[in-house]
Amino acid sequence: MQRSEAARAAMRRHIRSASFARTDQHTFGSDRTQRIPPAVAYKDSDATTEGPFGVRLARDSVGRPRLLGKGAIPFKDRCISNALMVADHLLSRRLAEKYVAPHRGKHLAKVRRHLEANGPGTLYPIDRRNNLSPEEFRREYLLPGIPVVLAGAAKDWPCIGKWTLDYFAAHYGDDKVTITSGVPYHDPRIEREYVLMREVIENANPEDLKYLRFHPMLALHPELVDDFPYGWFATQKGRRHLYTQLQFFIGTKGTQTGTHNSQMANLFVMVSGEKIWYLHPPAYTAFMDPMTSRSVYRLSRHNTGQVFEQPYWPLDGYKVHLREGDVLWNPPFYWHSVENLTDTIGVGYRWNDKRLAVSQSLTMFLLDWLAINPTWYHMFKVGRDETRRMLRKGGRKSTG
Repeated sequence: MQRSEAARAAMRRHIRSASFARTDQHTFGSDRTQRIPPAVAYKDSDATTEGPFGVRLARDSVGRPRLLGKGAIPFKDRCISNALMVADHLLSRRLAEKYVAPHRGKHLAKVRRHLEANGPGTLYPIDRRNNLSPEEFRREYLLPGIPVVLAGAAKDWPCIGKWTLDYFAAHYGDDKVTITSGVPYHDPRIEREYVLMREVIENANPEDLKYLRFHPMLALHPELVDDFPYGWFATQKGRRHLYTQLQFFIGTKGTQTGTHNSQMANLFVMVSGEKIWYLHPPAYTAFMDPMTSRSVYRLSRHNTGQVFEQPYWPLDGYKVHLREGDVLWNPPFYWHSVENLTDTIGVGYRWNDKRLAVSQSLTMFLLDWLAINPTWYHMFKVGRDETRRMLRKGGRKSTG
């Protein structure tokens, strides 16, 4: 009788381990939903008198913006997660699936249990700063790697009010654009759909909403730079970089992007409409457990293409409401998802700053140098050529 009970207990342990070891992203989502107690919900920050809207901001003991997630996952567990991520990246798929995937699944289960034991995380409102000088921005937010909204920083730019969906439909509606499933079109493995820009803008089918992401609009049409003060960004970051990209986004109301991250530093300009962003710091990468793609872009293991996935309830993070004329600072390797509350137009100024990237995550920085889908050098050439074309200094056309 004792032997039979012991065998059943061993089988239950094996089943639990096997369920966590599975690497299908939808399995993680459905399994996690079943295990969340019905009463548990993600907390918004408690109301106080501190922030600009009467809500508690993420501050340290002397009132400075603080990094979220620091120490939430034990150092040993973060090291194990990084080692497994490196092994998964370097080994062949056959060897990785045989020797690494089961350990990643079990380790993720351990990390999740640790975070869940601390209860629901808190969504903090992001700092919104008016008239922040470039020196203050660099000292308080850029160099420490802390997100912030430069409130209304772009409100007087010529593109604000001029660049609307109707404007682009009228002037550029016949442009052929590439629609992808949430990652940049440079990745050779992703599914692509080629449509006219007008089809993206005028599409009203709620079952097939189209979201134009990462589009090199200003490289294809350099005349638009006259409405977009490109030199402003150089004053904000204040130091040299390897290459830049200006990426254009058009999304109709209700379109979303699931949780992902990238090495590129990003100042995102909200040209038209309103978005909600959810941001989680790189400290939670062991929980995000990114799927191995050997790419410079990573998707969270829990990503199902929807905004703010259910498994994230134990994590601290930022909830960001971007309005027309706002500029969001999104540091390297921050995990983020996005939802368009209205029809929107946005432009991301991205630049490759190795020092910032290393300070955020040395492991992901090193893996980016070994990426093949696409390679780091391919992205460097794309960024260089797009910038040259945008500034009317030559450059080859990007392929998408």
